[in-house]
Amino acid sequence: EYMLWTGHNDIEKTKKRLDSEIGKIDKQDWYRLAVEEKGTQQLLGTALIYYEEEVHHWEIGCNFGKRYWGQGYATEAARCVLGFAQTELGVVEVVGRYAKDNPVSGKVMKKTGFQYEKEISFPCNDGAVIHPGIPCRLHCRREEYE
Repeated sequence: EYMLWTGHNDIEKTKKRLDSEIGKIDKQDWYRLAVEEKGTQQLLGTALIYYEEEVHHWEIGCNFGKRYWGQGYATEAARCVLGFAQTELGVVEVVGRYAKDNPVSGKVMKKTGFQYEKEISFPCNDGAVIHPGIPCRLHCRREEYE
């Protein structure tokens, strides 16, 4: 419901999406990471940091299967991605957005140090649904992620 893209149950659309992701592997502005459960290697979701041309900053995002919500995975993944962004990419400022109707994502952002900026529109499902949204900003401090 709150993803920027549209979900689907079509194998051809999935293959196209995967081809798009694979095509970004060698780029220096897009890093999508699989999040696995320790021990089982069960895929829980993904975490992402990418350079967002629209706002001229690096942006973070996380997506998890519904059965993994509320267990702290998103907060842990966001912290790992922020550490990677700072130590490997030298990023000092990151932005993030979440739908106002999705306060759990807001809690993840707050736990990882993001600060409220303002309210904006938040287009989901390829723009088919517009939610009120909240952009947040984080100035990374090296000691937090080492």
